[in-house]
Amino acid sequence: MASVLCEIINIPGAPTAEKTVAVRTSSGRKEYLTVPSHFLHEEGGQHYLPVVLVKRDRNKRALVHLPAEADSGANRVWVPLETFQEPTENVA
Repeated sequence: MASVLCEIINIPGAPTAEKTVAVRTSSGRKEYLTVPSHFLHEEGGQHYLPVVLVKRDRNKRALVHLPAEADSGANRVWVPLETFQEPTENVA
């Protein structure tokens, strides 16, 4: 599954089964959303959130569908391609 780089936001007293994460959009804004902890994966010391790729554009951006609604109400956001990760597994 495709994923996007995210930042884990530590909230004191938050349930351990959930994590609040921030995803940086291509405009530099951060979108905050809460997802189950098992959704996230770590690679090279960085955390990634699974997303669905909707489309890419020639401005080096990817439109992604988030797994949960962000606090702003957004379900889809444009992210820089350098923060987007293609699926690495082959499906037979």
